[in-house]
Amino acid sequence: MVSKNYYIVSLGCPKNLVDSEEVAGLLASRGWSIVQDPGEADVLIVNTCAFIREAVEETIDTILELEKFKKSSKNARLAVIGCFVQRFGKKLPRLFPEADIFLGTGFFLHFPDALKENLRTGRKVFKINRPVNVTTNQVPRLLSGPGYTAYVKITEGCSNSCTFCMIPRLRGPQRSRPLESIVSEVGSLVKRGTREIILVGQDTTSYGADFGSSWLLVTLLEKLAMIPKISWIRMMYLHPSGITDDLLRVVNEYPPILPYFDVPLQHVVPRILKKMGREYEESPRKLVERIREKVPGAALRTSLMVGFPGESTRDFKKLLGFVEWAQFDRLGVFGYSREAGTRSYLMRPRVRGSTIARRRDEILALQAEISMKKHERLIGSLQLALVEERPGGAEPGRGRLWSQAPEIDGEFFFTGDFLRPGDITTFRITSAGTYDLEGIPAGKSKKSNKGADSF
Repeated sequence: MVSKNYYIVSLGCPKNLVDSEEVAGLLASRGWSIVQDPGEADVLIVNTCAFIREAVEETIDTILELEKFKKSSKNARLAVIGCFVQRFGKKLPRLFPEADIFLGTGFFLHFPDALKENLRTGRKVFKINRPVNVTTNQVPRLLSGPGYTAYVKITEGCSNSCTFCMIPRLRGPQRSRPLESIVSEVGSLVKRGTREIILVGQDTTSYGADFGSSWLLVTLLEKLAMIPKISWIRMMYLHPSGITDDLLRVVNEYPPILPYFDVPLQHVVPRILKKMGREYEESPRKLVERIREKVPGAALRTSLMVGFPGESTRDFKKLLGFVEWAQFDRLGVFGYSREAGTRSYLMRPRVRGSTIARRRDEILALQAEISMKKHERLIGSLQLALVEERPGGAEPGRGRLWSQAPEIDGEFFFTGDFLRPGDITTFRITSAGTYDLEGIPAGKSKKSNKGADSF
């Protein structure tokens, strides 16, 4: 093998994406070059997801697609890494004989060594264990995006006991990264040009709990907010039980910390929450009221699950009524997926798939009406937005308002040729749709720095 080119596919959540970026960074540090065409790659890598059935199906389809490229190449290697390997284990080499390397979620940082071993010996490499490690030092990363936005993982694994969830099995118990390691990584990203830092973890509000410090997230946010030239800090995956008054206070006190709350409530009926393993001391209604009282103008996003075993028509109507009352800015709905290995797998009575789909559509239709009305009220207002693409020809520019997280919250379109990707500026909203908004520049932009290295 003369060349050292690799092609990588990252499936699933932003936390997986961070792992893929670290694998890419480690390979780059050893002289490997990323390519965008799998047909040019000496090594084909897929970082997998196996959270629910749909994710498993996508993973299988991706592996089979990459197998075709391997078969057409004389010496290419195929590596399957991540949650899919962790979930299905030693049966995979038999099911996917074309693959050369299988690594579970505890071995991401060992990928270059596993590849070296396979290239040297020609033998398949299979490594899987119970993930217990956490990144303590800064790992080289090759960002997959343009560099002005970067995800930063502050925890690994999860110690919650949601009965529908595979994560503790796939990722192990929660392990918090050392605070100094996170601050160092964020400082390095900002120096390289990153404007928006998005903190992620399976449960970001429990950051530090495994150290015996339930307040450590607040300390981390205070330190991050003091980094020179940092623009936006966004938090994702906030467990309802971890949203303290101190957390709301720090959001109010430090301008870089966006008043954006991604709070996956899952449900609101106490009986269903108990079966889910997600009982809250504070009711979802009280929580929403407290956030809006303590942080005026906050943007609230939630995720809900319909069709959990035992969810009656009455339970669903209560959930629907809550959505009507809460008037969330953003909302996602997932149908319950029955997964072997979870505690809810044998729970009854089960809800029919057609009923789950109907309930999901009903909540989404209601939220579409709510979103449209909320967006219409923004017309004429001034809003900060991050520029992602400049206008070109007849095409408008594209970006995101401060209240829109990447991939999940819609987009913002604008005119203004003087703007460039990475700029953060004030826009006047001129028109609105259910998910997207449009506007024109209304102020001087905060110019972007040189973009960070990326795929």
